[in-house]
Amino acid sequence: MYDNSWRPIYTVDGRVVPDPLRLYPTPQGMAEPSPVRCRNGHHLGANRVLVGSTPCPLIGGHHRTHTCRTCGYVIYTPQEVPGCKH
Repeated sequence: MYDNSWRPIYTVDGRVVPDPLRLYPTPQGMAEPSPVRCRNGHHLGANRVLVGSTPCPLIGGHHRTHTCRTCGYVIYTPQEVPGCKH
Protein backbone atom coordinates (compact mmCIF):
# COMPACT_ATOMS: atom_id res chain seq x y z
CA MET A 1 0.00 0.00 0.00
CA TYR A 2 1.41 3.39 -1.00
CA ASP A 3 2.11 5.67 1.95
CA ASN A 4 4.38 8.70 1.70
CA SER A 5 3.61 10.20 5.11
CA TRP A 6 6.61 8.57 6.82
CA ARG A 7 10.23 8.09 5.75
CA PRO A 8 12.72 5.77 7.43
CA ILE A 9 16.19 6.83 8.55
CA TYR A 10 18.95 4.82 6.87
CA THR A 11 22.44 4.10 8.21
CA VAL A 12 25.70 2.49 7.15
CA ASP A 13 28.09 1.44 9.93
CA GLY A 14 26.12 3.56 12.40
CA ARG A 15 26.28 6.71 10.25
CA VAL A 16 23.06 8.30 9.00
CA VAL A 17 23.18 8.52 5.20
CA PRO A 18 21.10 10.73 2.89
CA ASP A 19 20.55 8.37 -0.06
CA PRO A 20 19.24 4.84 0.55
CA LEU A 21 19.69 3.96 -3.14
CA ARG A 22 23.48 4.14 -3.33
CA LEU A 23 26.35 2.12 -1.90
CA TYR A 24 28.68 3.65 0.68
CA PRO A 25 32.34 2.79 1.37
CA THR A 26 33.20 1.11 4.66
CA PRO A 27 36.47 -0.39 5.93
CA GLN A 28 35.12 -3.80 4.84
CA GLY A 29 34.09 -2.63 1.34
CA MET A 30 30.92 -1.16 -0.08
CA ALA A 31 27.67 -1.39 1.91
CA GLU A 32 23.98 -0.85 1.22
CA PRO A 33 22.13 1.39 3.71
CA SER A 34 19.57 -0.19 6.00
CA PRO A 35 16.68 1.37 7.90
CA VAL A 36 17.13 1.85 11.66
CA ARG A 37 13.49 1.46 12.79
CA CYS A 38 10.14 0.50 11.33
CA ARG A 39 7.24 2.94 11.24
CA ASN A 40 6.06 1.57 14.60
CA GLY A 41 9.39 2.38 16.28
CA HIS A 42 10.80 -1.15 16.48
CA HIS A 43 14.60 -1.39 16.10
CA LEU A 44 15.63 -3.20 12.92
CA GLY A 45 18.87 -5.06 13.51
CA ALA A 46 20.25 -8.58 13.64
CA ASN A 47 17.48 -11.15 14.17
CA ARG A 48 14.88 -8.35 14.15
CA VAL A 49 14.41 -7.82 10.41
CA LEU A 50 13.93 -9.98 7.33
CA VAL A 51 15.61 -8.55 4.22
CA GLY A 52 14.29 -9.44 0.80
CA SER A 53 13.35 -8.15 -2.62
CA THR A 54 10.14 -7.91 -4.60
CA PRO A 55 9.81 -7.19 -8.33
CA CYS A 56 7.97 -4.06 -9.39
CA PRO A 57 7.17 -3.50 -13.05
CA LEU A 58 5.98 0.02 -12.23
CA ILE A 59 9.51 1.19 -11.33
CA GLY A 60 11.14 -1.13 -13.87
CA GLY A 61 13.09 -3.15 -11.32
CA HIS A 62 12.62 -4.23 -7.75
CA HIS A 63 12.20 -2.92 -4.22
CA ARG A 64 14.48 -4.05 -1.41
CA THR A 65 12.22 -5.04 1.48
CA HIS A 66 12.94 -4.82 5.20
CA THR A 67 10.22 -6.59 7.20
CA CYS A 68 10.03 -5.94 10.94
CA ARG A 69 9.88 -9.29 12.76
CA THR A 70 8.03 -7.67 15.67
CA CYS A 71 5.05 -6.15 13.84
CA GLY A 72 5.37 -7.21 10.18
CA TYR A 73 5.67 -3.65 8.81
CA VAL A 74 7.49 -3.65 5.45
CA ILE A 75 9.83 -0.85 4.33
CA TYR A 76 10.31 -0.67 0.54
CA THR A 77 13.50 0.78 -0.93
CA PRO A 78 13.12 2.60 -3.22
CA GLN A 79 9.98 3.92 -1.61
CA GLU A 80 6.71 2.84 -3.16
CA VAL A 81 5.09 5.16 -5.67
CA PRO A 82 1.38 5.57 -6.47
CA GLY A 83 0.26 2.44 -8.30
CA CYS A 84 2.70 0.00 -6.67
CA LYS A 85 0.84 -3.17 -5.73
CA HIS A 86 2.62 -5.49 -3.34
